[in-house]
Amino acid sequence: MGRSVEDKFWSGFNPGSMSEKHRSRLMADVYGGIKTRQVTTRGRPTRYGYGKSFTQDVPFYDYYNGRGWDEVGKHIGIKNVNSTDEVRRLYDYMHGYKPPAPAPKPAAAPKAAAPKPASNPYKEQSSALLKTIDSLVQSMDKPAPEPPPPPKTIFAGSSNVSNANNLQIAPAAGINKRGGTNNFKRRANSTSSSNLRTIQSVNV
Repeated sequence: MGRSVEDKFWSGFNPGSMSEKHRSRLMADVYGGIKTRQVTTRGRPTRYGYGKSFTQDVPFYDYYNGRGWDEVGKHIGIKNVNSTDEVRRLYDYMHGYKPPAPAPKPAAAPKAAAPKPASNPYKEQSSALLKTIDSLVQSMDKPAPEPPPPPKTIFAGSSNVSNANNLQIAPAAGINKRGGTNNFKRRANSTSSSNLRTIQSVNV
């Protein structure tokens, strides 16, 4: 046969370190007083039979030899409960019971300092090279500066510049400065007058 519900409930019970459900069940018995049961006793025998029987309540000691109380009794040195005094000892234990203090938590071990990452010279060199390449690319993207204007030619002195600006070509000697056909007209007039005098002399 399988175990009863009561046996399953008290499985793993420890009177020195009770769970809350086990302690609550036992304390309910304590507050209810000593368990009793009714016992009927026959009357005294007489010549005509037995006298009138009567019923009375007597301590139910067998109740404390199970249901968790047997483990409490063993814990305090009672092997078999069969007296009211022993029941009171069980109840006194439950009144004075205090759960054991929880074990102190172990101190947390100090955290070890995180190891510094090992230096990687190849990575550092690669990083420096990439920075140099980025700098060169940025400089190539910038527009080239305009070339400076050519230097202006400067004369030896300002007076020479002024003289060069005022430079004129002098006319040749013996040449009339006035241009045009005036000289031609004078020659024609002088020739006409000479010819006219010759003709007049011939006619005379």
